[in-house]
Amino acid sequence: MKKNNWSDEQLKSLLGQFPSIKDERDPKVIYQRIEAGKTKYRPRRPWLMPAMASVFALLLCIVIGESFFRPNNSNYSLSDSSKMEKSEYIAISEDRDLENSSSYQMKGQADEIQKQQTSNPLITEAVYQEDVGNKELLTYPIPDKNVQVAVPVSILVDNPENLSKFDLYKKYMDVINENAWGLENYYPFNGKVDYDTENKTVIIDFSDDITSLGSFGSDNFLNSIVYQQLESIGAKKMEFKQNGQNGVVVGNRELTEMDYQPLENRGYFLLSDSKDNDTALYVPWEAPYHDIETAISNMSKDIPEYGLSASIPENISFDKIIKNTEENELVLHFSNDSTLAEDKHTVRAIETILLTAKDFEFKTVKFENAKLEQIGKFTMDEDISVPVAANKKEIAE
Repeated sequence: MKKNNWSDEQLKSLLGQFPSIKDERDPKVIYQRIEAGKTKYRPRRPWLMPAMASVFALLLCIVIGESFFRPNNSNYSLSDSSKMEKSEYIAISEDRDLENSSSYQMKGQADEIQKQQTSNPLITEAVYQEDVGNKELLTYPIPDKNVQVAVPVSILVDNPENLSKFDLYKKYMDVINENAWGLENYYPFNGKVDYDTENKTVIIDFSDDITSLGSFGSDNFLNSIVYQQLESIGAKKMEFKQNGQNGVVVGNRELTEMDYQPLENRGYFLLSDSKDNDTALYVPWEAPYHDIETAISNMSKDIPEYGLSASIPENISFDKIIKNTEENELVLHFSNDSTLAEDKHTVRAIETILLTAKDFEFKTVKFENAKLEQIGKFTMDEDISVPVAANKKEIAE
């Protein structure tokens, strides 16, 4: 933009050329209007702010108070929040109570099972050395109901009168109750029984009726009866008479005397009539086996024609049998297919094996690969002593 340099005279001459401007109003009027446009000063009122604060506080109280008196179906409030927290606490407490109750019930059930196991332990049916103590052991061979096999039944009795073994044996012939055990009523003999102490000979003098000896199906059966009786008494011979005369006829066999032969090399089975009972009866097979391997193998089979059942169940087998003759120990190694359980069937298998080992003159049995530490009273990783007799029974003395 081009700059113009005006002198003062030139400016005055220029301004003089503009039209004239003049206010024709009265000066008083102009003054009044100016005064009227000014803002008048208003003094502050000192009570206004406290009053406003009081009003605000009152409104706040009304709002808060309304929340306390609001109906139950109103929207979320401080009271609702408190109730919800309380409900959550109660729910959590109930869950914990339920959990504690369930735990208590489970513990109660476990205690009950343990109590039942304690009150009803797995029963052992043989007699062990620790059972005997200061008592006398008496074993009676008793025919089964079909008079086919001889079942050895053992009792433990006190002997305060210091009776001889024969007198004690004879005394309890009148006490035992064969029928209560599911066996034939066999004792006492229908005749007179005496004992020749010097010759260690039992003398039986029958009356006219000699059915006490039964109708034996085999010589082995009669032998089992007589040999067991002689062994229990500690005698060497049994003589037979009838009405004072030497000799009796039993079936097709005429008997005058029998010498004791050791009871050995027998395998033990279960009497079929007793296998489903709480207590089974162990029965030695009347014929001896050539070796213990054969005996154990046959013990897994039934002998139905003689009323005998297998004592070793199908779930138990052995892949190794070791005879340690120097220490009189039998070692049996369970096969990997064996499935042992802590039940009466396994206990019976163990006991019949122990009794069979005793018949083969072993003192202890060691089981390997059992996969169970304890079965009833038996600790499976330790040597187990063989029993002293089979079929322990209680009697009322």
